Amino acid sequence: SASLCVSAFAQKPVVVVDYFTSPSCTEAGVSALRGHVIAGLAETERINIIDVESEASLALEADRRSSEQALGDLTARLGAMKTLGANYIVNGVVSKIGADKKVSDDGKVYYTGNVVYTLKVVNTEDGTLVGSETYTYSSITGSVGSTQEEAVVATLKKANRAMKGFVSKYFKVSGAIVEMGEIKGGKAKTCYINLGTSTGVSKGTKCEVYEVKTIAGREAKVLIGTLTVEEVVADDLSSCKFVSGAPEILKAFQDGHPLTIVTKEKVTLTGIANAVGGIL
Repeated sequence: SASLCVSAFAQKPVVVVDYFTSPSCTEAGVSALRGHVIAGLAETERINIIDVESEASLALEADRRSSEQALGDLTARLGAMKTLGANYIVNGVVSKIGADKKVSDDGKVYYTGNVVYTLKVVNTEDGTLVGSETYTYSSITGSVGSTQEEAVVATLKKANRAMKGFVSKYFKVSGAIVEMGEIKGGKAKTCYINLGTSTGVSKGTKCEVYEVKTIAGREAKVLIGTLTVEEVVADDLSSCKFVSGAPEILKAFQDGHPLTIVTKEKVTLTGIANAVGGIL
């Protein structure tokens, strides 16, 4: 698997948000979209963000950013990003920012936002593409406004909400069960995991529990249950309740079998997202 899993004892991954580019959209529109993406990424508290606009070693003038040479030579900037401790880069290509005119049944004119953009995750170590996600907001998924501008502004805000799912998918966190909690009638009700505020885990975070087994001489992870974080106790400790697989998890834990906890991707309905890249 090529999933991005963060060690339970590691710091949050450091992610550079690069400039967004567009073949046709206005600079103001692209900048506004990028701002919502950054805000959404920050709100997850799962990653540490470096904004290229605030780092002198990464900042580029607008005319330089728009040149084909600058856009094509990403590797030239990887060194500076690695020096800043960056693990990954998120950059965006914006295909469309606009609004479509509509007429209601009673003859009133209104607009729905039409926004399309793609986010890419790049590994700074070797410049390889980890994966990409395309978001499309139009028709029923675009926001409504009485003017074009109103519809566009409201639709761009959806990028903020989409980042929770984006981070959950591309920056998963892995850990372990450290102790069983409440056990009633031989049945496990709760447990403690070694993930907390330092890795961006919060109340309501869903986790999958895998048992590490050796199959045909190879190590394999077998999904045996799921958990939900009930309370974050410390930087590296959270209390969880069992959602499924409690008997299997309890038995594996008591038998001393290796277990791995991985935060689970949350599926959102904000836009239509199409994933590309081997990261499942």
